Amino acid sequence: MLAEVNEAYHTTIVMITHNEGIAQMADRVVRIHDGQIISNLKQQKKKVEELEI
Repeated sequence: MLAEVNEAYHTTIVMITHNEGIAQMADRVVRIHDGQIISNLKQQKKKVEELEI
């Protein structure tokens, strides 16, 4: 559902997760450790059916 809203309305969605599988749904993943950004990567987002959960 969030992906549909993102595509239909061109909105930004911020999601916080510790689940790598869920993070694969994003087109950008920012990793934070001890309050510091350690990586900020663009990636090819996956559909729910493709997730490795």
